[in-house]
Amino acid sequence: MIFDLLNPLFSQMTEEIKDGKPGFVFLLKGLLERFFSILGDPSFYHCSEIHSDSNSQDYIFSKITHLFKASHGRATRSDLEESMHYDAEYLNRIVKRFTGLTLTEYGRIFMLEEAKEMLLYTNKSISEIISDLGFSNRTYFYKVFFEEYELTPLEFRNKNKNC
Repeated sequence: MIFDLLNPLFSQMTEEIKDGKPGFVFLLKGLLERFFSILGDPSFYHCSEIHSDSNSQDYIFSKITHLFKASHGRATRSDLEESMHYDAEYLNRIVKRFTGLTLTEYGRIFMLEEAKEMLLYTNKSISEIISDLGFSNRTYFYKVFFEEYELTPLEFRNKNKNC
């Protein structure tokens, strides 16, 4: 096994560094050469092609969806960029292709779903829910909520609480 070959090399390198005897740098270079030759040996690896029914954009879109679900729609463009290592504009184009929505609009769906759950299954005030969801503007939250459900948050709660 490859680890059986590499472990003694690491031990020997560590000892040489600790001892610091004359010429240890040259010895380390030789040990590193051995290390890389072992890693380069194809007999230690098995390569096979993996086929998937989905293409990379399908995967990226599912990852974006997962991140929005996990953050209840609170992931920002920069959060997505950092997490996925893709430019936000590229991610935006993928979301647009799959949903017809921008990243912001798509994230808002998850945030409104969270708002809906909180309205139905908690006793938090609407102000607390707005704060928990990270909205800084109460009027904007009401506008967005009304556009989605055609009810104010209070009307939505009262209408659906007993269902």
